[in-house]
Amino acid sequence: MRLILAACVMVLVLGACSRDSAPEAPAPLALGPAEQAELEALQALAAQVEADAAEVAGFEVLQARYAWEADPRTGNLQPTVHLALANGTALTVVQLSVQADFVRPGEPGPWHAQEFHMPLVGGLSPGAGSAVRMLPTADSDWALKAPPPEVEVIARVVPVALQTADGRKLLTAHAFGPARQARLARLQGGQP
Repeated sequence: MRLILAACVMVLVLGACSRDSAPEAPAPLALGPAEQAELEALQALAAQVEADAAEVAGFEVLQARYAWEADPRTGNLQPTVHLALANGTALTVVQLSVQADFVRPGEPGPWHAQEFHMPLVGGLSPGAGSAVRMLPTADSDWALKAPPPEVEVIARVVPVALQTADGRKLLTAHAFGPARQARLARLQGGQP
């Protein structure tokens, strides 16, 4: 009896260690309610970006220039970003959301990153261009963290969302960037 039991154990051990069988990958963890809600929100965001892609194609931030200038409201020097926009869509855009990253040359990441929402007074018609000036409020993180005027800063600005006169909000591909794509892939793999 012991010999038969030992033989069965040996067969099980050898079967588990055979060269042809790969170790099983750990089963994905079940997502909790918060992760499931996040997964659904990211899937909805990805779907909206895909659905809006053709309509927003052609809207561009052609240039973003960072400078220190006098605030027209107070006269005090403050950081400013000048944007050159081009509306190559068939939409009249009345509000623009952009993601701005402020970087010092040679540093690995931005010293400040923020999404800004700005009205485009009178709207930006199809085929039109516009110059927009972004100013921080005195107590904003951007104003408080800004390096002194003599330090070079590069502003990287991309359009995230366009709002039309009829209230439609359309998302660009930048609304679903690499970090959100990676997070979606992780959640779809069952990893919180």
